[in-house]
Amino acid sequence: MKTIKVLALGGCHVAGYAVGEEYAFPQLFGDLLAGEPGHSVACIKFVDLPAHLFHVAEQRPSHVLLQLGNFEFTDSFELLLQQFDNTTLSKLSASAFADSVRLLLRRFAGTAPSKLSASANKTDQAADQAADQAADQAADQAADQQVNQAAEGRATTAGGPQNWRPALRRGLHTVGMAGSLLLLWALGRQHRRSFAALNACIAQNPDTVFLCLTPFPSLNPAVNPLRWLGGHLLRRRLAAQPNLQWLDMHRLLRPVRQLFADEVHLNRAAHEVIAHALVTLALRHEALYPARAPQLVAA
Repeated sequence: MKTIKVLALGGCHVAGYAVGEEYAFPQLFGDLLAGEPGHSVACIKFVDLPAHLFHVAEQRPSHVLLQLGNFEFTDSFELLLQQFDNTTLSKLSASAFADSVRLLLRRFAGTAPSKLSASANKTDQAADQAADQAADQAADQAADQQVNQAAEGRATTAGGPQNWRPALRRGLHTVGMAGSLLLLWALGRQHRRSFAALNACIAQNPDTVFLCLTPFPSLNPAVNPLRWLGGHLLRRRLAAQPNLQWLDMHRLLRPVRQLFADEVHLNRAAHEVIAHALVTLALRHEALYPARAPQLVAA
């Protein structure tokens, strides 16, 4: 019987941020299977993953837990632009093409100026002036509207005709972020390199079971569609192999306060749920591939 040994590669959840490493799901998973002390490498960005895959050959684990994409699939435009700067645009940062891509991303995200200025200071001043004028104009319009409604005996309600505008802006922002992320993960040279390295690693280690977790849900509702998209994209880009299994975190967990220590980090109860779900997934793999899978003994 092959000894149970767990290697975990991923983000801050692998290290048990907010709960402690001893209560993180990789440690709990190993404990449930009565395995040897495992090894975890946390806070890995997907583009940096190839540099950490040597741990698979070095540790020769029975199971590898991969928790990927939480950092990258976000609704923050600044983090998205940082990803472009660190990957696709790293060698073009001073070029007109890079400026054009950044402007396009700002328009996708709903934060673009009307045109690029020759001077950053002039751009900031113009933006501040425009914002002040817009605020004054909006205040005047709101005051006039209230006066007119009072004169006509009508009150503004929360479900009034203007309420669709914030929802439309949020929807356009999400669509723009999703399109930008798809562009980056499909065309980015470092992303393609990471997918190729991970596919090769899984193929070269057929006796190791790779259990991949899709990006986790969050209490921030704007993030969840992007995290779901990230899970779908990861599953499409990793080749189906007998020793690769997936755990859909958006089916397993719900964005409810009882499972979170803060807006984005899970509490101990959520880590326990993940650990038990991973055991179930590993047992299912053993049943499907008894000749290759390590024989599991649940604690």
